[in-house]
Amino acid sequence: MIRAMLILPLVAMIFLLPLMAVAEERQPRILGGEELAAIFREIVLADASFPAKDLEITGFTAEPSTLMIPAGAVGYRLINQVHGEHLGRKGLQVAILVDGKEFGTVRMQGDLKLFGEVACAAKAMPRDTVLSADDINVVRRDITFLGAGVVTDAKAVVGKRLRVSVQPGAILYNRNIEEVPLVQRGDLVTIVARSGQLEVTAPGQARNAGASGDLIPVKNLMSRKIIQAKVQQPGLVEVEF
Repeated sequence: MIRAMLILPLVAMIFLLPLMAVAEERQPRILGGEELAAIFREIVLADASFPAKDLEITGFTAEPSTLMIPAGAVGYRLINQVHGEHLGRKGLQVAILVDGKEFGTVRMQGDLKLFGEVACAAKAMPRDTVLSADDINVVRRDITFLGAGVVTDAKAVVGKRLRVSVQPGAILYNRNIEEVPLVQRGDLVTIVARSGQLEVTAPGQARNAGASGDLIPVKNLMSRKIIQAKVQQPGLVEVEF
């Protein structure tokens, strides 16, 4: 009898232990700042075109800063509209879900900074400088508010020339760089006209400067007419007829 009395509590404990473990697993928990910040970042990147490695988020805040939720799979539903390319201060309103059921709303804010490689002047250079690889440094920096047209590929501008003077460290923009003209205004050129296998040449004079592929006005010195011709190389322009 005594032995039976000792066994019964032991059997009861064996059955109660799994139930206690399940009950402990299902205890409510606090959704903290790190998890909310991760949700914020995930939402921002989902609608952005830039790589995750180039995004830095600072000054993150959440209201409320923590949220008590039951055990379960955590998800979210975005309430307000997101513009992924909008940098600077961004605000989101997010419904927090547990197993698909909504358990609260959090307002989140953070400063979005975009970093990337940009081409900068290695030294002071005057206008009309033809750029070489030694003239350009590529640096990684905050490009959040630099605007469009920043040179990111230094190789793409080597051999082109500056349209403006620059100081050491100045960020290079495509609008301030141009192809080197192969023909200058007033240059005597040969006009080549092609139609199938037929080729005709005539002397001409450039009325504007032009780089390779540019269409420029050229005066045909034989007909005295102004025509549009494509610059092919120094002293040579081409028209089609």
